[in-house]
Amino acid sequence: MNGYLPFTSEDLYGALREGLLDRVRDKEAHIRSQAIVALSKLCAEETADDIDDDQEVVSSVLLDALTHDPSLWVLILFIKNTSNC
Repeated sequence: MNGYLPFTSEDLYGALREGLLDRVRDKEAHIRSQAIVALSKLCAEETADDIDDDQEVVSSVLLDALTHDPSLWVLILFIKNTSNC
């Protein structure tokens, strides 16, 4: 689940993940871009067993950001950082 962050607890990982998912929809482009960079690192490690039925899948949130984000900078960072998702 969190092989990229092996030192985190399940609760901390969940809080970090949920906070980043919220920040993908932030009104500031630089906040969204940093959230996408961080989520792309979590996306590579996430499996179907890691998420609950009521949680969003990181890869689908990132794809939604790609298709709907108006900022070119966010789109460039998305393309550069999501090759492992």
